[in-house]
Amino acid sequence: SSKYVGFFHYRRLFKFRNNIPDLDDIFSKNDIILPRKVSFRYSLYNQFKDYHVVHFLDESIEIIKEKFPDYYPYVNNSLLKKTGYFYNIFIMKKNDFIKWGDFIYGIILELDRRYNLTSDNDIRKLMSDELKKHKVQRPDVDYQSRLEGFIIERLGNIFYDRHFPKKLELILGGL
Repeated sequence: SSKYVGFFHYRRLFKFRNNIPDLDDIFSKNDIILPRKVSFRYSLYNQFKDYHVVHFLDESIEIIKEKFPDYYPYVNNSLLKKTGYFYNIFIMKKNDFIKWGDFIYGIILELDRRYNLTSDNDIRKLMSDELKKHKVQRPDVDYQSRLEGFIIERLGNIFYDRHFPKKLELILGGL
């Protein structure tokens, strides 16, 4: 029955100061609430390539091409930017959230199917094997096992670029 859906990281949340804003007022002027953009010296794609096994992002892009061709034109635009939205945190209209879930999980579940990522042990083994083949800035298996979360951040940017021209950026706080 809610008009809006929030998706939050387990340690981060939006800083609303001492009051929760009027979402109807915010959404009369904006399409989505996101955390402030993060900037890099290089593209989101190259940042992923330096810190993660890029093969899985490339495979996710192939899945977009196959299953979500209307999103494919937004891939390069989003991933070649030097700024992006991270942390998998947002507030959006409920109907948009349903579209987000269809897009994101359509890709992630297909990636899971292709690589048998059904358990933490599967992911850890796969990442351990992949890290032996690829040089990354942070070769820690525990960190890299959060692969799907890192991919969802990049996929989120593609989704936001396609659907939301007016974005309200807010400061994040921590618990």
